[in-house]
Amino acid sequence: MIAPVLGGWLLLLGDWRWVFAGVGLYGVLVLVLTALMPESLPKEARIPLRIGAVIGSLWEVGRSPVMLRIALATAFGFAAHFVFVAAAPIIVVRLLGLGEQDFWVLFAPLIIGMMAGSLVVGRAADVMDRSRLITIGYIGTLATSVLNLVLVLLAPDPAGGLDLTLLPVLVGPALMSFTASLFFAPMQLEILELFPHQRGAAASMGTFFTLVMNALLSGVIAPLITGSLTVVALAALGCVIVGALLWAWHLADRSRRLVAAA
Repeated sequence: MIAPVLGGWLLLLGDWRWVFAGVGLYGVLVLVLTALMPESLPKEARIPLRIGAVIGSLWEVGRSPVMLRIALATAFGFAAHFVFVAAAPIIVVRLLGLGEQDFWVLFAPLIIGMMAGSLVVGRAADVMDRSRLITIGYIGTLATSVLNLVLVLLAPDPAGGLDLTLLPVLVGPALMSFTASLFFAPMQLEILELFPHQRGAAASMGTFFTLVMNALLSGVIAPLITGSLTVVALAALGCVIVGALLWAWHLADRSRRLVAAA
């Protein structure tokens, strides 16, 4: 989320080509740092890179109905937050009437919300059952999505400047980022626990669904839902409803399996 903020400031140096140059330099920096990063596993615990074994692990993980359900629940739930990231250029410039250097107005509340949620998750994980924490996160995101919709409907149209008219339309996204953080990391652990001996493949497949959803939001969905802040809020609410229903389905199926096993 820092990239759009930096991209806006890069435009002060020239045209849109500066943005792509900045992204390219950032990619090179990440590549170099990744290459210099030491391996954390001891040699005896490392798995050799064999394409057949990698594909086989991904296939086994990817055909698990439980994994697919959890991964889709994560992707749709997190989309309630990410829709504001994907649609940020239209939201900031067209709907809020701000400039290219004002992306921080939207992203600062989103980042603060995510950081606060991550801090709470780290503390709550020691004292609360993971499933309960995830459920609280989904219920919280549903509630904050509804609150966001109400605020957008009742708030006056932004005046196109950095003033108090922006506050009502920024409170909801910040709270949604906080509540989405409550379930996002624990859901990743749910996926990893399904495949204790194939955690790399499980992490990759779980992340794959979220990345595909984010790509669809950025390239396909965002241009269709940014006619107004109300439509954006409705789209966010729709995403978290789907995610919450998938999680409820998972809980019900798990309970049924436990009863059958007993």
